Amino acid sequence: MGTIPAYFAWAVLALIGLDALLAAWLLRRDPALGKPRCRACWYDMAGAKGSRCPECGTEHSSPRDLLRRRLRWGRFTLALAPLPILLFAAVRLGAFGTLYYAVMPKWQSVGSRQVRGHTITHYRARNPAFPEERVVVRGRVNYELVDRRVWAGVTEDSAPRSTSTQPLLGDGSLDCTGDGEPDLIIEGFSGGAHCCTTYAVLQLGASARSLGVIEAGNAAYWRETDTPGVLEMLGADYTFDYWLVPHVECPAPGVVLRWDGARFTLYTPSLARPAPSDAAFAEMAAMLRALPARADFSGRTIPPPELWRAMLDLAYSGHEPLAWALCQAAWNPSWGDREAFEAELRAQWANSPFRAMIEAWGRAGESPGS
Repeated sequence: MGTIPAYFAWAVLALIGLDALLAAWLLRRDPALGKPRCRACWYDMAGAKGSRCPECGTEHSSPRDLLRRRLRWGRFTLALAPLPILLFAAVRLGAFGTLYYAVMPKWQSVGSRQVRGHTITHYRARNPAFPEERVVVRGRVNYELVDRRVWAGVTEDSAPRSTSTQPLLGDGSLDCTGDGEPDLIIEGFSGGAHCCTTYAVLQLGASARSLGVIEAGNAAYWRETDTPGVLEMLGADYTFDYWLVPHVECPAPGVVLRWDGARFTLYTPSLARPAPSDAAFAEMAAMLRALPARADFSGRTIPPPELWRAMLDLAYSGHEPLAWALCQAAWNPSWGDREAFEAELRAQWANSPFRAMIEAWGRAGESPGS
């Protein structure tokens, strides 16, 4: 079985210790210690003449034999009767394992590397019941990332991907910002069914610093750009995950992040696509209008998720005004109140870290990142 809460483990172990102490005390407890007694029958020989016991006839070789401590083995055995049950419970509940992990250091090193005066060390929690890992950078910059699972670094011929299966430590050959300084990307995963992934990016040059932590949501990966050595992160906006419908039906429009000299931000040139033709737009609206209404988690009538998936696809390719036009053109009266739905969609969308830039991009009709 797994380990149990530390306080419960200590309670079980304390009972074992108290039982052992009680047994030892009862074994050695001898109120008459110091009085001369027969070592065979413990007869009081304070007034006896000679060294022979008048009760059982045992001959004692020296006066010290008469002063021995009387060990109470019966009481000792009785006191130890609960001990097997306590030991069995401790083993079954993992109390000894909990004690071991409580007294041992939490972290153990699984790899270390030197990069331009920095020591990059990958640690894993000693207790397998809590699969936490961390990467610690010591040198010109001190940085620590703690997550449930961590993959750190980069190989010489490819960028790190979320599909990595082996922990790696960066060799300093990666430059994801294009400034000529080596960088380290640390990927952390929280251990959920599909969430959440984080990326911490560190610059390991002479002016070493943290370039930020990217909350990538369910999944993401890095790829090389047309500029040698410069990377961009391909991910998705999970703002609408579990909104109105189950996760499997929720749209997650793709996003691309690049370093803009100050931070990793949305890089719209990699997202831009041509607007649909009038005919394609009308066909899309007709197809959506034919879909039946759905019910949300509370049973309320809502439009099908295909509607806001198509709207988000338009918005995240640079055509947000077309997204709202599509909602109006495709709306089926059986879906409910369109204006109420649009207001609810805007409120949810406001939680997106990319909302302001997507809105400005669509309003300007061009990519602000170009």
